[in-house]
Amino acid sequence: MDEQSVVRGIGWASLGSGFVCMAMPGVMSRVFGRGSMPRLLRLYGVRDTLIGAGLLTQPDLGVWLGARAVADGSDAALLGTGMLLGRFRRWNAMLTLALAVASAAGIPILARRLTAR
Repeated sequence: MDEQSVVRGIGWASLGSGFVCMAMPGVMSRVFGRGSMPRLLRLYGVRDTLIGAGLLTQPDLGVWLGARAVADGSDAALLGTGMLLGRFRRWNAMLTLALAVASAAGIPILARRLTAR
């Protein structure tokens, strides 16, 4: 699989998760282990939808990949803090935290490979 295919996959995943978070913020808040935070999840939905649309339609992928990495990094920081304070359900939040950290770490590597061409 080439880098462009991976970027398209990230774009579609961002778009899909964004729509779901906007449509069902309460459910997604519980799935992600974030307690009852529907307003925050709705905002995340808007953010992820915009990032997904940018990844799928804009030529400068580096900017949009950077936005995705920053968004995932901020998610990881929020989840880690919430888990330490006992605000989020530990197991759901741990899984989501692992995904956010992996994404925040891996996306800059992908961006470098795309810009090295």
